[in-house]
Amino acid sequence: MKSKSKIALNLKRLLNFLLFILGTIMIAHFIFIREGLLSYREFLSRLIGTGAMFLAFFYLRRVTLSVIKGEPFKDNNIKYFRLIGYALLLLTGAEFIKSFRDFSGTNIFMIYPYFSFSPRFFIFLALALMAFVMAEIFKQALEIKKENQLTI
Repeated sequence: MKSKSKIALNLKRLLNFLLFILGTIMIAHFIFIREGLLSYREFLSRLIGTGAMFLAFFYLRRVTLSVIKGEPFKDNNIKYFRLIGYALLLLTGAEFIKSFRDFSGTNIFMIYPYFSFSPRFFIFLALALMAFVMAEIFKQALEIKKENQLTI
């Protein structure tokens, strides 16, 4: 049973666009490092961040496609939400390393001179935790679906 939800179809289009943009940005990073416009440290940092966002959006697109097909509660979606969570944790870790000793005044939580955290750190962490919760919700929904198929 296919979903005719305009929201799901528009989300698919938006995710396709975002994946194209992130793919283009990743290619640009390689051009910038080749031309000497980025240091290796900056290149690696940007590549990890962009790659993690690309993976999160890629797997979110996979979940969206299964919703459009009318098959949201599948084993694959549980796996995809966990992979989204891991990608976002990678992004959280990169942000933690980037902002840990940044005392420029842009971070919301600072204990000078020991450490500081940016708002992005907390946002990425919250999104990662939400992805793991969604994986568990989908896992329970799949179990209920299987139980209901066994009843007459």
